[in-house]
Amino acid sequence: MPDVPDRGLHDLVSAIGRLGVHDHLCLIYETQEEQFSAVIPFIKIGLERGEKCLYVVDDNTAAMVINGMKGAGIDVERALESGKLAIVSKQDAYLKQGYFDPDWMIGFLKRAVDEAKGAGFSALRGTGEMTWNLGGDPGTERLMEYEAKLNYFLPENDALALCQYNRNRFSPEIIKNVIATHPLVICGGMVCSNFYYVPPDEFLGEEQPDKEIDRLLANIKSREKVEEELRRYHERLEELVRERTAELNRTLDTLRESERRFRELLASVTSYVYTVVMDCGRAVSTTHGPGCLTVTGFSAKEYAADPSLWYRMIHPEDRQAVLHAAQEVLISKSADTFEHRIQHKDGSTRWVQTTLVPRVRPEGQVLSYDGVITDITERKRAEEKILGLNEELEQRVRERTRELERRNYELEQMNKAFVGRELRMVELKGRIRELEKKSGK
Repeated sequence: MPDVPDRGLHDLVSAIGRLGVHDHLCLIYETQEEQFSAVIPFIKIGLERGEKCLYVVDDNTAAMVINGMKGAGIDVERALESGKLAIVSKQDAYLKQGYFDPDWMIGFLKRAVDEAKGAGFSALRGTGEMTWNLGGDPGTERLMEYEAKLNYFLPENDALALCQYNRNRFSPEIIKNVIATHPLVICGGMVCSNFYYVPPDEFLGEEQPDKEIDRLLANIKSREKVEEELRRYHERLEELVRERTAELNRTLDTLRESERRFRELLASVTSYVYTVVMDCGRAVSTTHGPGCLTVTGFSAKEYAADPSLWYRMIHPEDRQAVLHAAQEVLISKSADTFEHRIQHKDGSTRWVQTTLVPRVRPEGQVLSYDGVITDITERKRAEEKILGLNEELEQRVRERTRELERRNYELEQMNKAFVGRELRMVELKGRIRELEKKSGK
């Protein structure tokens, strides 16, 4: 299969995957690469969906088409053997009678649909290389009659059709009529809803300016409705962005106020110093500074009268961790800072930050160490509050982001379904004008 840019192929394949039974579309291509990038996925998706797939070759040989399918990962031999796929020539389909008859061909397709449904397939998916029409066989001048009549047949039968037209081989007048008879057009790597589609009654009937005017006015009104709906979506999205931004700003203001109070608390922390005297690696006495009463509720005299009080005031769940930290200071002979809980004399639990600084003799023995205990209870509470607010903010941001992403997705879908196709129609209109100019030469 010819190389195709990854993103372009992905978008085109996705669009082809959204096609449904009863769709009638044409492919206008100029290179085999452009042709296969649409036709091969069209067949592959049909096989994956359990549809009977029919490919009529002409512009390419059957071998070329089979190689293209294999390059796309299709097990062609198995598909052919099981009857899921049929690759035939124009003599097996359009010109089976030796001439072309649109009504006979519609009947041929009807029988093929019935046989496919009877064999357990969900639908018939057909595509044909329409260059067979250039051979000059009898009846080929009725090609556009056939294309228009397919728009009667397909809506009433479980089938969809992709008609392939090589722009380099057909005249501008034919291409113009091809566009007029297909509700969907693949061109330039895009599947476009055809703004210039003409219903079969109008196309096959006598020229009726009134009906054409009605169709043009209906298209104009439909386009205006789409644009108005998109404007409302844009306005609602902008309103949502403003609402969510204001809410997030209010949450940020709350966080800033909490941070301010947190800094005030840091400026007013209470601490005190104590000293532990060591003898042969064991604590023999402790001296607590005057600030201990404020931090722990116990006075220096109470600590002096009961040496074990310092140990007992440490929260039971933290005692082993504190003793281990103190032991590490003695072993490493270097200062360390850690946080733990204590039990205040009034029965409450407080958070403190302890810094231990060893005093080491020249011979390397630790004589004592000083400890600085700072009450950080309010700081911890502020941190927990800030953490909670941060988590709440993150949750709100995630929720709002998901909602905005959903709104954006809806808007993108609207853009793709409506504005995108209308913009593509501008390009298609330019191509038609170009074809008309070439036809007039």
